[in-house]
Amino acid sequence: MIAACMRGGLVLLLISVLGFSIKLCAAEAVVSVQIKGQSYLYQKPPRLAEVLQPVAFTDDWFWPASRLYRLDTMRAEQLREQIIQRLAALKGKWQQDSHYQNTIEQLTFQLQQWQLAERIMIAIDYDLARLKPAANPLFEPGQYLLSLTERPPHITVFGLARAERITHYGNASVSIYAGQLRRLAGSNYDWLFVLQPDGEVIKAGIASWNQQHLELMPGAQLFVPFDTRFFGDEFVEINQAVIELARHRVL
Repeated sequence: MIAACMRGGLVLLLISVLGFSIKLCAAEAVVSVQIKGQSYLYQKPPRLAEVLQPVAFTDDWFWPASRLYRLDTMRAEQLREQIIQRLAALKGKWQQDSHYQNTIEQLTFQLQQWQLAERIMIAIDYDLARLKPAANPLFEPGQYLLSLTERPPHITVFGLARAERITHYGNASVSIYAGQLRRLAGSNYDWLFVLQPDGEVIKAGIASWNQQHLELMPGAQLFVPFDTRFFGDEFVEINQAVIELARHRVL
């Protein structure tokens, strides 16, 4: 009985020591990166290729849609709060028009549902990072989320249309997707904004007078903006702010 108790005590002691060691390592880590639910800790800032190396060949990753986010800043959340406050103020100016009020409510609801983190605008590509020093940046100390994905089968619609996913069609122009949108009052029928997975924003003409052939990459976002011809300059700024916020969208 005494021996068993001693063994039990030694086990508890060992667990305590190991637990302390794990906490100590975590405390000493200057960079932590979450990848697919697993945390990777680094005692000195790693380069991108080092972070990607353990997971680079675990799946058929679609690098153009892979993204890096900073988790220990509040920039994206602060931007969302600013936009929502401005939308609330603008809604008060449309008290006599329930359609426009509903539009603002729907857009506000969309933004509230997003999972956000500050996106670091760098290309995520293991082979590129290994071959080109300029594509292999050094991480600054902090906490990160690395989002890796296989080739997305869809694009994501948001803004002044029903938020939904639409099947991605290879080589299809933006006007093909525009015809599938379920719009809200006040939306622009001449222009859409395409936010490609790599963060590039493109203003795309979709009307008969300005239509252009622009292909969306798998995983792109399609923003339906306010038609600013019928609203004030404030809505121009709202459009721009929502696009910027969408860059920081995780989900």
